[in-house]
Amino acid sequence: MARSRHWSLQIGRAKNRGTFGDHWSVAIDDVGTFQGALSREQINQLLSAWAGLPTEVPDVPEAG
Repeated sequence: MARSRHWSLQIGRAKNRGTFGDHWSVAIDDVGTFQGALSREQINQLLSAWAGLPTEVPDVPEAG
């Protein structure tokens, strides 16, 4: 029976020789994940769908 491995998704850092490092030093606000590599056509479809969407975070008062 084959064993499946479950890997955690790491965003904003690199792994080199088993050690994590090179941490991204700024905020990451939009992330998308896909099962497998996207074709050029799929990437273009995503980009055209997102064209013109606002990217600024609204001014939301802090809870408290």
